[in-house]
Amino acid sequence: MPVLAEYLLPLCSVSGLCIAMKGDMAQTETDDATKAIQMLGGEVENLIPVMLPEVEQTHYLVCIRKIAPTPKTYPRRVGVPAKNPL
Repeated sequence: MPVLAEYLLPLCSVSGLCIAMKGDMAQTETDDATKAIQMLGGEVENLIPVMLPEVEQTHYLVCIRKIAPTPKTYPRRVGVPAKNPL
């Protein structure tokens, strides 16, 4: 989730909304990424449960509101966020 946030939030305008679909571990992943999301100018607004056809597992839409500008140093070069997540 920190890597995804680093790629999404710099593209979003302040007051905009980034939405990512995650699996049943969405709450844990989001909690683990809270610091990174805040560093990038975002704030988790809510998690919306979604049931997909023919899939038993519940998925979630993670809604991240951009509340501040992202620092100019982000996103980092391709590959760096995955090797060294925030």
